[in-house]
Amino acid sequence: MNNKIIFLSAVLFSALASAQVKIGGTDGTPNPNAMLEVEATNKGVLLPRVALTSTTSFAPLSAHVQGMTVYNTATINDVVPGQYYNDGSKWSRIANSTDIPAVITANNGLTKTGNNIALGGSLATSTTITTTPNNDLTIATTATGITGKLKVTGLPATTAAQLPSDKVLLQDATGILKTANASDFAKTRNTTVYRAENDGAWSLLGLTIGGTNWSKINLQTSDTKLGNSALFSNGNYTVPSTGIYAINFEVQLEGGVDLGLLGGRNLAVLKNNTLLEQKMVDAVRVSILGITLASVPVTSTSINTLHTLTAGDLISFGAQGSVLDLGLLTDGKVSIHIYKISDL
Repeated sequence: MNNKIIFLSAVLFSALASAQVKIGGTDGTPNPNAMLEVEATNKGVLLPRVALTSTTSFAPLSAHVQGMTVYNTATINDVVPGQYYNDGSKWSRIANSTDIPAVITANNGLTKTGNNIALGGSLATSTTITTTPNNDLTIATTATGITGKLKVTGLPATTAAQLPSDKVLLQDATGILKTANASDFAKTRNTTVYRAENDGAWSLLGLTIGGTNWSKINLQTSDTKLGNSALFSNGNYTVPSTGIYAINFEVQLEGGVDLGLLGGRNLAVLKNNTLLEQKMVDAVRVSILGITLASVPVTSTSINTLHTLTAGDLISFGAQGSVLDLGLLTDGKVSIHIYKISDL
């Protein structure tokens, strides 16, 4: 009899040691994928109830055990009652739906109100959003009234020293943001400005317009007083960019001038060797006791005007008459200035 009991015990022990186990239920066969199956319709599995001391301490266990699951009953340090699992170095609480709002925080540009997290808030650290050639960052806003606008506040102001290297943010026709050099938009960067003058030593270039002789003032590099001297060459100012330009041309005559030589003479501004604007030379005729003087002082004649010019136009300044007729002008002073005041 004893031998039979020993044999039966050995068989049962062998089965328990090598087979799956199922507890409860009407069918004694466990799920083939489960080492232990507990089946019930009105009961549950009760985990060991322990009092943890903190998430980093293994107590009351003797060591951290990866995969260990317990129900904590204590409220101390950073643990509260609830189900915890161990990852081998610390305890982590299994959160439920009511825990999520308390567990999740929002910062660094995000704000949490109740269960909602929204974009907006203070940055806690420097943040960079990087795009790739195939992925664009698009911020779409509405355009109703004064709301729905994209605003950036709190930006530092630039300084004069930083202006040459600072950038300006631009938007192209498709809405893509781009940058340009801030110095390109600075008032001090008007590269169209040119001013020159000469006290009577200028040269004249002959020109015929509609059968009438004209002479263009040909100022030299040394005559340039302001701007780039390369803008004026061979009697022509080359318009750098399209826009509206202010133009001034003045000739001052010194001493007595024979009015016979100046009669019917004009100063002119020319564009591409075509008259753009002209003005008769200012003079006065003085008579004493009925005798008209042939030589009188003449102060100055000037043309001040505004014109729309196109990049590449040649603007020149001249006087009516041949070079020989205008030889008297070498006793005077010529002054010109031209610059763009507005884009079209």
